[in-house]
Amino acid sequence: MKLLVEEDGSEVVEQAAGQAEVVAALLLSYVEARSAFARMRVDGRLDSTGHAETVSELDRLWATTARVPVDGDLVARAATLADRHGLRAYDAVQLAGALEVAAADDELRFACWDGDLRNAARDEGLAVLPAQP
Repeated sequence: MKLLVEEDGSEVVEQAAGQAEVVAALLLSYVEARSAFARMRVDGRLDSTGHAETVSELDRLWATTARVPVDGDLVARAATLADRHGLRAYDAVQLAGALEVAAADDELRFACWDGDLRNAARDEGLAVLPAQP
C-alpha cells in the first residue's frame, strides 16, 4: 500500500524496496490492496480515474513481486502465532508468511506500522521497518 498511495511511511518503504533484491508479499495482499483502493474510491479519497490508475500501478508492481502462497501449513503456523501473540487473524497470516520468507532470506525486513504486529514480529526474531514507529 505504501508504495502505491502516499501515506505515513511511504518514503521508508520506497527506500527499502529500492534497495531490496526482492520484494515479497503474501498472495492475499493483492486482495487487501484492491479492497483498500475500493474503500478509498467509495469514501472519496480516490476518484474513478485515480482508482483506475492506482489499480494499474498495483498490477505493474505485482508482476515483479515475489508472492508467498497461503497453504495449510502456513494457516496452521498463523493460528499458532495468533494464539501466542493475541494477533488478529489476517495479521497472524501476514506474520506467518514473513517468517516463511525469513527462513530462506536472513536479510528480510518486515515493513509494518501496526504496534501489535510489529511487537510480535520482533518477538519472532524479525527485523522490522521502520526501526522506530
